[in-house]
Amino acid sequence: MKHKSGIIWLIVFIIDAVLELIAQWQGWFDVAMFTKPLLMPTLILYFVKSKDKISFSGGLIIIALLFSWAGDVFLMFQSDGQTIMFLFGLVSFLTAHVLYVWAFQLLSYPYTKNPIQFAISALLVLFAGLLVLLLWPGLGNMEIPVMIYAAVISCMGISAVYRRGPGYNFILIGALSFIASDSILAYNKFFSPIEYGGVYIMATYLIGQLFIVTGALRFILSLIHI
Repeated sequence: MKHKSGIIWLIVFIIDAVLELIAQWQGWFDVAMFTKPLLMPTLILYFVKSKDKISFSGGLIIIALLFSWAGDVFLMFQSDGQTIMFLFGLVSFLTAHVLYVWAFQLLSYPYTKNPIQFAISALLVLFAGLLVLLLWPGLGNMEIPVMIYAAVISCMGISAVYRRGPGYNFILIGALSFIASDSILAYNKFFSPIEYGGVYIMATYLIGQLFIVTGALRFILSLIHI
């Protein structure tokens, strides 16, 4: 029964995500004020209701989702010319990424050295560095926070690349999609506005979060059945 209720909450999350993307596409910001704050809570319920108990690593995933929810809410209330809400959102998501790095260490078999993983990790660092250089002229007083954030999301991506075990592809795709979302958001805010930028930001963000949660569930449930 518990796992069936997890599926129900997954369906609720997907419906809300579709409504959120339609709202972003059509510019229905009043609708988005309702759909966006519900995204992470429904994803948390999908995660919680899909297993019998909460492990420490599962708790980290839940807390990361709560900080992501806080980031969503802060970014909803940012306004042109004011950076305080954006900064609060940045700190919230930065904390979520740090928690994901920690969780990925626990949701993994022992690491093994692999040249392909090293190459992907190097590309992630290069990408983050080039993105910061591209955005630099428009960062203003956000230079240091954005540099720190770029370093942290790179670490999150690298930790997903190097983890091993069930759910590997889900967590890797989720981490890379989350990085893509953050990158589009930064480009849209600090370099040049993107047409339908909100759609691209939220689509990659939601795919990222859903895949990370699903990957974490696969690893945790595999341990239960050993």
